[in-house]
Amino acid sequence: MRANVKNDIIRKIVELTLRGASSADNQQPWSFHWDGVKLTVREVIQGLKLTDPGRFLNTLNLGTIAETIDIVTSMPSVHLKPEFSYSLSPANLGMQATFTKSPRSLDELAQVVEKRWCDRRKYKSESIDESVIQACHRDLYDGVNLYFSANTKELHAVDGMIWGKVFAIDRLCKKDMYEWLRWSKRDAEKTRDGMYWTTFSDSWINSRMVKLSMNPSRLVYFCTRPFTRPALRAIGILQRMFSASNGLISEGTEGVYGCVTVKKTSSEALVDAGRSIIRVWMRLNLQGYSFQPMMVLPLVFSYMRPEAGNGSGVVKGMVSAYEIDKGFDACRETFGFSKDETPVWIFRAGLPKGPKHYATLRKDVAKVLSVSPGITEK
Repeated sequence: MRANVKNDIIRKIVELTLRGASSADNQQPWSFHWDGVKLTVREVIQGLKLTDPGRFLNTLNLGTIAETIDIVTSMPSVHLKPEFSYSLSPANLGMQATFTKSPRSLDELAQVVEKRWCDRRKYKSESIDESVIQACHRDLYDGVNLYFSANTKELHAVDGMIWGKVFAIDRLCKKDMYEWLRWSKRDAEKTRDGMYWTTFSDSWINSRMVKLSMNPSRLVYFCTRPFTRPALRAIGILQRMFSASNGLISEGTEGVYGCVTVKKTSSEALVDAGRSIIRVWMRLNLQGYSFQPMMVLPLVFSYMRPEAGNGSGVVKGMVSAYEIDKGFDACRETFGFSKDETPVWIFRAGLPKGPKHYATLRKDVAKVLSVSPGITEK
């Protein structure tokens, strides 16, 4: 029997879902609408529309929203059981959730919904406790697999090659990605979406170098000046001083790399993968491990492998079939998954070496949640 859910409970569900669910580059591309019976979630921002026309990332993200709602509604202050129905067409991506009163136990991941964080710095360790790995595997939905590896030299080479060809060079792809970078606290507070520079760089100086790369003419000018080499040496010294004074550690390890795969690349499988991914992310955070998503390779593989169809319009032709096959083989050899599996999410994790955990800003509930006229405010 459907529950009569108060509006303030719906607001709480949406607020905590915004904090706990992930989205590519923190786009938060969703709107929520409550009509008194159904909570409808709709994609309102296309996000990486040039490099991800099939909504691969947003379909994964829709799964993280569903799973976060499921976790949040297990809290004693909410205590509801959600049921989901999905619309998975790229032209109409979204879902509806209805709620029933049903006895259920508290999901232990509820305690980290508000504290889930992303950390791109160097880590303290190259290993994850076996008990934590086993718990992560228990969090997976059927058809979703998870692999860990610390030997990622070949993967780094492929990632760098594809990143350089697709995102660092192509003007349209750069526009897709850099649109979501926030270079000042004022900009971050104004939009409350995107990534503030502390979430993708270990120092202010490094972030300015990334910003410089956005303008090819300025980058070429800088690299061809006689002062460039001494300037880079000075930047390195200042970077170390800045990092030390702000607790930002550049020394350390890359940590352990994880790879989530599916055997079917259907939209339904991607939703289940997204639900699994956010549980693994929260599980690692719960146990004190930092987490950094790395989506370039899965995004390219999802479009460019022959099994996936004709590929993305912008990415297609920029990376050769040989390079894609080489990259896929390097990924498979690194993690050990079978040939009939497709990686949909790669991440790295490890114990943080510094004291700071970076959580990106979230939009205000009032800007993303609407309530149908006539629904009494309670």
